[in-house]
Amino acid sequence: MTHNHVEQFTGGLNVYLNFWKDEKAFLQYLRGQSRRIWSRYPVKSIFKSSKTQPNFKDSGITSPRVKKVGQCNQCNNWFASSHLEVDHIVAAGSFSNWEEYCQWFARLLLLDKGEDNLQLLCNGCHTIKTHADKLNISFEEATKAKDVIAFGKLPVDKQKEKLLSCGIEPSRTKVGRVRQYEDIIKLE
Repeated sequence: MTHNHVEQFTGGLNVYLNFWKDEKAFLQYLRGQSRRIWSRYPVKSIFKSSKTQPNFKDSGITSPRVKKVGQCNQCNNWFASSHLEVDHIVAAGSFSNWEEYCQWFARLLLLDKGEDNLQLLCNGCHTIKTHADKLNISFEEATKAKDVIAFGKLPVDKQKEKLLSCGIEPSRTKVGRVRQYEDIIKLE
């Protein structure tokens, strides 16, 4: 969209913005609907189909219900097609205003880099990569951060058990135990 088109479109939108509390609410609506478009986007479906294959003996997937499998681009393990996500290698990013939305939407639908910007990731690796992209940290740092988050969600007795198995006397508070676990993770 040229700058002129953006102004024209934005001007037309102002008529309808009264349906939403404010521009932020409208942009949230657009984000959700755009992600819905991405979930059913033919280019995404074709890419995923091209990267999966019929299940085979050495894939490690033994369920007879699994018909197609694919390999995660990050961990290199094989997964059922239903446990794989199509990921933007260079993230589409985020937006906070209408002009940024137009650029974000173009990146989301691969209008800038095409299929060269796609990869297949398992659900776990995709979650970690998304976390890494959000915080602008490495995949390894995001893996450790996610591990700390998971530790914080464990019941108290499991947290204490884990710390004791590492030779550390657990703190009395949850925050203290999480910090202790963070220190262990940093050393690995």
